[in-house]
Order: sequence, then structure tokens, then C-alpha cells
Amino acid sequence: MVNLAHVLRRRGRRAPRLPDLPLELGERERPLACATDGAQIWYVGTALALHICDASGCRRIAWEAVEHADWDRDTEQLEVVELAEFGERKPTHRAALQSPERLLQLIRERITASVVVSRFVPVQGKLGITVVARRRPHSDDPLAWSVVVDRRLDETSPPVVAAAELGLAEARAEVGDPDA
Repeated sequence: MVNLAHVLRRRGRRAPRLPDLPLELGERERPLACATDGAQIWYVGTALALHICDASGCRRIAWEAVEHADWDRDTEQLEVVELAEFGERKPTHRAALQSPERLLQLIRERITASVVVSRFVPVQGKLGITVVARRRPHSDDPLAWSVVVDRRLDETSPPVVAAAELGLAEARAEVGDPDA
């Protein structure tokens, strides 16, 4: 477990008072930003992942596993949507955060930095699929590929499946993926 306040202070950053959290970090992983919601759930960002922690445990979401994150200024709520297997329900996390500025900046930077290629393939008018390849930070692992289907489309319909296959093949060829 890591005392985040101690780590952030040691790096010369002012940190809010943080409880000891059951946060397990990798060898090269350090907290860079954090915020809490009213229920004392902590959102801790590192260069590699977003950790969502409460007193009972932490959930680690690698940046390349985040489909998207949105901040609603009116409600002051963060929404983080994880990638899921094609056709599966996507885990979604929502929180009204207190003093989230540094964390929001880190989330935007890390998600953007993970994207290698993003290719939109239209299916029906302005609706379609987006193929995204993401790199895993500080890793020589192959790219993580995902297909995001517009919400108003049926993921199982033949035109959507065909668009996904075409978009994936073209995007893999574009980056020189050996599986293309």
C-alpha cells in the first residue's frame, strides 16, 4: 500500500489529505494526480493507469483500456468508460469529483498519448464504427486494438460487422501490424 500524500509531497507537489489506500503500483508507477468524490472513493492517476479506490480495494484501469472519459462541467461529473469485448457491456464509472483539475488534465493527456491510430468507417449516414489502436505506456507489448460502435447501431448487424473487419484491416496495415 502506498501513502499517496507522502509520495506527492516528496515530489514537491501539494497533495490533499489522503487515507492509506490498498493501492498496488508497479515498479515504475507513481501517483501523479488524484481527486475524491463525496463518498470517499479516490481516483488516482499514474502514467500507466487510473486507479479507483475505496477502503475495501482498488480497481486498476490501464489507459489503453479506457474507451473514453468525459467531464460534464454542469454536473461536475467524470464518466470513464472502459473497453469491452465486441458486443459486451462496457464498464462505466461515474463520480462527482472534488478539485479534479490536475486529475482531469492527466486523464486527457494519458488517453490521448495512448492512441496510435483512430479510423472512422461510416455504416449508415454519420453513424459508424471507429477502430482504435493504443500503445501500452512503457511497454514493448503489441498494440491494443478496439472497435467502438456508435450507440444507435446494432453491433451484430452484417453491415456493422463488415465495417469493423474492413476498418480493422486497414488500420492494422496503416501501422504495419503483422496481423494485418
